[in-house]
Amino acid sequence: MVARDIWGLALDIVLPRFCFGCREWRTYLCDQCAKQKINYSPTLRCAKCDRMATDGRTHVRCQSKQTIDGLWAMAQKDQLLTRMIWEAKYQGAYEVLQPLGRLLSENLPIWLVNFDVVVPIPLHAKRERKRGFNQAEKLGGQLAEQCEIELITQALVRTKESKAQALIEEKQARLENVRGVFGKGPEIGEVKGKRVLLVDDVSTTGATLLNAGRILKRHGVGQVWGVVVCR
Repeated sequence: MVARDIWGLALDIVLPRFCFGCREWRTYLCDQCAKQKINYSPTLRCAKCDRMATDGRTHVRCQSKQTIDGLWAMAQKDQLLTRMIWEAKYQGAYEVLQPLGRLLSENLPIWLVNFDVVVPIPLHAKRERKRGFNQAEKLGGQLAEQCEIELITQALVRTKESKAQALIEEKQARLENVRGVFGKGPEIGEVKGKRVLLVDDVSTTGATLLNAGRILKRHGVGQVWGVVVCR
């Protein structure tokens, strides 16, 4: 508790609690900006082919036994959300993720709220040690707590360190970059037959979620939906 308080004080000095949208003091995202400056109606697209899809469900023609069943993005990727996520990931300001995790749970669609398990996309151990936390786990933990869904963090592991997806633009290169980087974790048996929300911060091409979801499906998970803050 003392260490957490000290870190919170240090974070307030390095990154004061000003709203990223309007600079209001004492919050990283005020209620007004959360309502007015975020587009909560993104065009939901198939994770496989990237074409428009009803509710974000994977097209029938794109499905296979190991393809995720759908991909839901809370919001359209924009400058505000990009800045918040960047500060969290690359400046160590994980508390910036708290309002995003809250909004994620508040906006989760009705067809996903009764899922059984939340599984965060894992970071490679080396990258997580360097960053000090896993942003997907922070978001997934808050989503699980507020929606009263079980959180399982060790169903997947990242077995290889890959280049950051944000640094790669071409879709096929993104797919190749994360191919084979995920493996089964020690808790993989806990998700067999379950309906899983696979959580990450951002999705651009869906490559990370597709590859991680493939491991879950291969080991008997019933349904897998990707859930992200923005796309």
